[in-house]
Amino acid sequence: MTVSAVTAASSSTQSSASVNTFSNMQSNEFMMLLLVELKNQDPLEPMDSNEIMGQITQLNSLQELQAINGGIANLAQNNKLVEAASLLEKMVSYVSGDDLVKIGLVEGITQSGEEISLLIGDDAVALDSILSIQPAAKES
Repeated sequence: MTVSAVTAASSSTQSSASVNTFSNMQSNEFMMLLLVELKNQDPLEPMDSNEIMGQITQLNSLQELQAINGGIANLAQNNKLVEAASLLEKMVSYVSGDDLVKIGLVEGITQSGEEISLLIGDDAVALDSILSIQPAAKES
Protein backbone atom coordinates (compact mmCIF):
# COMPACT_ATOMS: atom_id res chain seq x y z
CA MET A 1 0.00 0.00 0.00
CA THR A 2 2.81 2.42 0.81
CA VAL A 3 4.49 1.53 -2.47
CA SER A 4 1.40 2.50 -4.49
CA ALA A 5 1.16 5.82 -2.64
CA VAL A 6 4.81 6.54 -3.41
CA THR A 7 4.28 5.51 -7.03
CA ALA A 8 1.19 7.73 -7.32
CA ALA A 9 3.05 10.68 -5.80
CA SER A 10 5.98 10.08 -8.13
CA SER A 11 3.68 9.92 -11.18
CA SER A 12 1.94 13.12 -10.10
CA THR A 13 5.27 14.91 -9.68
CA GLN A 14 6.48 13.70 -13.07
CA SER A 15 3.29 14.79 -14.84
CA SER A 16 3.36 18.27 -13.25
CA ALA A 17 7.03 18.59 -14.22
CA SER A 18 6.09 17.62 -17.77
CA VAL A 19 3.36 20.26 -17.86
CA ASN A 20 5.78 22.93 -16.59
CA THR A 21 8.39 21.92 -19.18
CA PHE A 22 5.79 21.95 -21.94
CA SER A 23 4.44 25.37 -20.95
CA ASN A 24 7.96 26.85 -21.13
CA MET A 25 8.61 25.33 -24.55
CA GLN A 26 8.41 27.58 -27.60
CA SER A 27 6.35 26.44 -30.59
CA ASN A 28 9.48 26.06 -32.76
CA GLU A 29 11.10 23.84 -30.13
CA PHE A 30 7.96 21.75 -29.88
CA MET A 31 7.75 21.25 -33.67
CA MET A 32 11.46 20.28 -33.81
CA LEU A 33 10.93 17.79 -31.00
CA LEU A 34 7.89 16.34 -32.77
CA LEU A 35 9.82 16.00 -36.06
CA VAL A 36 12.72 14.27 -34.32
CA GLU A 37 10.26 11.96 -32.62
CA LEU A 38 8.65 11.11 -35.98
CA LYS A 39 12.00 10.54 -37.69
CA ASN A 40 13.24 8.22 -34.94
CA GLN A 41 10.07 6.24 -34.39
CA ASP A 42 10.02 2.47 -34.74
CA PRO A 43 8.75 1.71 -38.28
CA LEU A 44 7.07 -1.45 -36.99
CA GLU A 45 5.16 0.55 -34.33
CA PRO A 46 4.59 4.04 -35.75
CA MET A 47 3.32 6.86 -33.60
CA ASP A 48 -0.46 7.03 -33.30
CA SER A 49 -1.91 9.87 -35.43
CA ASN A 50 -4.37 10.69 -32.63
CA GLU A 51 -1.42 11.21 -30.30
CA ILE A 52 0.22 13.58 -32.81
CA MET A 53 -3.01 15.54 -33.23
CA GLY A 54 -3.37 15.72 -29.46
CA GLN A 55 0.11 17.18 -29.11
CA ILE A 56 -0.53 19.73 -31.88
CA THR A 57 -3.83 20.66 -30.25
CA GLN A 58 -2.04 21.17 -26.92
CA LEU A 59 0.49 23.43 -28.63
CA ASN A 60 -2.27 25.49 -30.25
CA SER A 61 -4.07 25.76 -26.91
CA LEU A 62 -0.88 26.92 -25.23
CA GLN A 63 -0.30 29.58 -27.88
CA GLU A 64 -3.88 30.83 -27.54
CA LEU A 65 -3.58 30.99 -23.76
CA GLN A 66 -0.36 32.99 -24.07
CA ALA A 67 -2.11 35.40 -26.44
CA ILE A 68 -5.04 35.73 -24.02
CA ASN A 69 -2.64 36.41 -21.13
CA GLY A 70 -0.96 39.14 -23.18
CA GLY A 71 -4.34 40.67 -23.96
CA ILE A 72 -5.35 40.63 -20.31
CA ALA A 73 -2.07 42.32 -19.34
CA ASN A 74 -2.74 45.04 -21.94
CA LEU A 75 -6.28 45.54 -20.63
CA ALA A 76 -5.00 45.83 -17.07
CA GLN A 77 -2.48 48.47 -18.15
CA ASN A 78 -5.15 50.38 -20.09
CA ASN A 79 -7.43 50.27 -17.03
CA LYS A 80 -4.66 51.85 -14.95
CA LEU A 81 -4.32 54.62 -17.54
CA VAL A 82 -8.08 55.23 -17.53
CA GLU A 83 -8.09 55.28 -13.75
CA ALA A 84 -5.23 57.79 -13.72
CA ALA A 85 -6.93 59.97 -16.36
CA SER A 86 -10.14 60.01 -14.30
CA LEU A 87 -8.18 61.64 -11.48
CA LEU A 88 -7.02 64.62 -13.54
CA GLU A 89 -8.04 67.97 -12.00
CA LYS A 90 -9.20 66.26 -8.79
CA MET A 91 -7.93 66.81 -5.27
CA VAL A 92 -6.41 63.68 -3.76
CA SER A 93 -4.79 62.74 -0.51
CA TYR A 94 -1.78 60.49 -0.85
CA VAL A 95 1.20 59.04 0.95
CA SER A 96 4.33 60.82 -0.24
CA GLY A 97 7.78 59.28 -0.66
CA ASP A 98 8.72 60.42 2.85
CA ASP A 99 5.63 58.66 4.31
CA LEU A 100 3.70 61.87 4.94
CA VAL A 101 0.03 62.22 4.03
CA LYS A 102 -0.36 65.13 1.62
CA ILE A 103 -3.22 66.67 -0.35
CA GLY A 104 -2.86 68.08 -3.84
CA LEU A 105 -4.39 68.59 -7.27
CA VAL A 106 -3.65 65.97 -9.93
CA GLU A 107 -2.13 68.00 -12.77
CA GLY A 108 -0.87 65.26 -15.08
CA ILE A 109 0.02 61.64 -15.69
CA THR A 110 3.35 60.06 -16.49
CA GLN A 111 4.19 56.53 -17.54
CA SER A 112 7.54 54.79 -17.31
CA GLY A 113 7.39 51.22 -18.55
CA GLU A 114 4.37 49.73 -16.80
CA GLU A 115 4.52 52.19 -13.90
CA ILE A 116 1.90 54.96 -14.05
CA SER A 117 2.27 57.98 -11.78
CA LEU A 118 0.17 61.04 -11.09
CA LEU A 119 1.82 64.45 -11.16
CA ILE A 120 0.78 66.35 -8.05
CA GLY A 121 2.74 69.54 -7.53
CA ASP A 122 6.41 68.49 -7.50
CA ASP A 123 5.57 64.85 -6.66
CA ALA A 124 5.13 61.86 -8.96
CA VAL A 125 2.73 59.62 -7.05
CA ALA A 126 1.96 55.96 -7.77
CA LEU A 127 -1.74 55.11 -8.14
CA ASP A 128 -1.64 52.77 -5.16
CA SER A 129 -0.47 55.63 -2.92
CA ILE A 130 -3.78 57.50 -3.32
CA LEU A 131 -5.82 57.47 -0.11
CA SER A 132 -8.89 59.54 -1.07
CA ILE A 133 -10.33 61.55 -3.95
CA GLN A 134 -12.33 64.79 -3.88
CA PRO A 135 -13.60 66.85 -6.80
CA ALA A 136 -11.49 69.94 -7.43
CA ALA A 137 -12.82 73.18 -6.02
CA LYS A 138 -14.53 75.22 -8.73
CA GLU A 139 -13.14 78.68 -9.35
CA SER A 140 -15.66 81.53 -9.41
